[in-house]
Amino acid sequence: ELETVEHFVAVFASIDIDGGGTVDQDEIFEALLQAGVDISEEGVATLFNMIDEDGSGEIDEEEWKEAADFYLELKEEEKEMARKEEDTSKAQERLRAQKI
Repeated sequence: ELETVEHFVAVFASIDIDGGGTVDQDEIFEALLQAGVDISEEGVATLFNMIDEDGSGEIDEEEWKEAADFYLELKEEEKEMARKEEDTSKAQERLRAQKI
């Protein structure tokens, strides 16, 4: 699976153009634009501020990993909810079939 913490660390390294171990808002914006993401500068600022936990104006690798972990947890919860919803739908279908 592409979406792993290791994948996000590799993405961080590719965004960290100057190799300084941190990324700034401009580097994030440029990387997203190159990736074809339709996002405004304001959108990048919001995203950046959510990840930049210490308010330093730069995102370090640890902050990036924490954001990646959070994102992956949310995606896993979303998948689990979808599975439960599918199971509920199947159970409802079986009940309807039995009532006929």
